[in-house]
Amino acid sequence: MTDQFNPPGGVTSNKTLNNTAVDGGLTLATGAANVSVGQGALAANTTGGSNTAVGNSALNLATVGVHSTAVGVQALQNDTSVGYNTAVGSQALQSNTTGTGNFAFGRAALTANTTGIQNGAVGNEAMRVNTAGSNNMACGTYALEYNTIGNYNCAFGSSALGQMTAGDKNTAVGWGALDGASTSSYSTAVGAQALYANLGTENTAVGASALVSNTTGGVNSAVGFGAGDGITTGGGNSIFGATAFTGGTTGSYNTVIGYNTGLGVTTGANNTILGAQVTGLAAGLTGAVILATGDGVIRADYGKTNAGAWTLSAGLVTASYTVATLPAAVAGKRVFVTDLTGASYVFGATAVGGGSRGGPVFYSGSAWLEG
Repeated sequence: MTDQFNPPGGVTSNKTLNNTAVDGGLTLATGAANVSVGQGALAANTTGGSNTAVGNSALNLATVGVHSTAVGVQALQNDTSVGYNTAVGSQALQSNTTGTGNFAFGRAALTANTTGIQNGAVGNEAMRVNTAGSNNMACGTYALEYNTIGNYNCAFGSSALGQMTAGDKNTAVGWGALDGASTSSYSTAVGAQALYANLGTENTAVGASALVSNTTGGVNSAVGFGAGDGITTGGGNSIFGATAFTGGTTGSYNTVIGYNTGLGVTTGANNTILGAQVTGLAAGLTGAVILATGDGVIRADYGKTNAGAWTLSAGLVTASYTVATLPAAVAGKRVFVTDLTGASYVFGATAVGGGSRGGPVFYSGSAWLEG
């Protein structure tokens, strides 16, 4: 009995090396445990072992690589690496030469990859253009499609990070999330079309269409459906609440918390707005602090109604003391006492207790005075 036989149908089996070929592959093989099915599959293999190639020209140029799997026409066709690649789908990892540790599932997934390592692509044309980018993960049709040299990116969802070319360390989850981010880095988008047009860096968007229009603005955070969806170049904004701060375009360093709030501000900066449904604000409002109830009624504001001053919608009630129980204080602190002496109020007079008159007092830095 010989080690090799050629039964009808073009099947070749080498018992000593445990190689099996259908349609003529593995003719040069001295490596072991290979399987070749298809014209030109594993045709150049010499010492490589434990490879599986199914499909015309699959692993066609592999010579010494090991533990690679190629299923599909031209899958891993040009691979000459040491191996450890997996490609399932027509032209998956077709151009790979020396890249290792990659896996691609889907037609033309990672098809242009040449030297990139440890990439994962699942979906038709996922990471299609990647050449040298490494340690990326793409799951979804066209996910990370145009990435070429970007590294450490994760994209989950159809067209997520689809236009990315050279950015690093981005995470996109959802259809079209971070789709337009070509060179952006360190950004995170969770939700359909979140940060869709982003070119800026270090942005975070959680919620469908959150920060959807942002282009070059950086270091923004938005949580909620449509939060900050009007921001284009503004930076350093923190927005929490569905449809909050939707009109902001170039304004920066705003903190806006509440549903559908902070509306009207477009270019204003350095504002803090707390409370839902605050609308009708001036486009250029800057440096204001607004406290509102959930129905949008402003209860206190600094800089909105009166420049450089607090405005309250109701009276301010301070703590009450007797003169004997007045606390240690800093200059300017004001409280109310209930036992002042004397028949009438005298501004600046030293507060003396033991009487029955009430009135405001303040601490001058050395004594409590009426006033």
